Amino acid sequence: MNELERNKQVALVHARHATDTEAAMAAVAPDVVWHGPAGSPRTLAAWKARHERLLQAFEITENRVDKVIAEGDLVFVEWSCQAVHRGSFLGIPATGRTVSLYGMYVERVRDGRVVEHWGLQDGMGLAAQLGGTPVLEAPRSSG
Repeated sequence: MNELERNKQVALVHARHATDTEAAMAAVAPDVVWHGPAGSPRTLAAWKARHERLLQAFEITENRVDKVIAEGDLVFVEWSCQAVHRGSFLGIPATGRTVSLYGMYVERVRDGRVVEHWGLQDGMGLAAQLGGTPVLEAPRSSG
């Protein structure tokens, strides 16, 4: 197996083990650098805690890796899953609805560990499927 293929396998660990937090984070370096939108976890411990909250709220019934592309030490993964909403999430009590979630991430892999992570998920789409009504406001001017 060449280095690109090994890097792909490392980056796929948490996508393939989405229902088990410890297994999902097994290939992540303790000092990983997380990038993401405001409110994203910035440490491995915070990422694990967020993942546990998701697993408490959703029972994952199908998990797919849709695309994997590697170049050098970077790996892009596009994923999707279906889950049943079994617990409170973002203040929305369990609905029992089956929802679809889509996301993607890029990871930098060094020496068999994820050392940097950039990720995005369709949180607005998820909220809409749960019956939430996200409100978007135009930025307010400061003057």
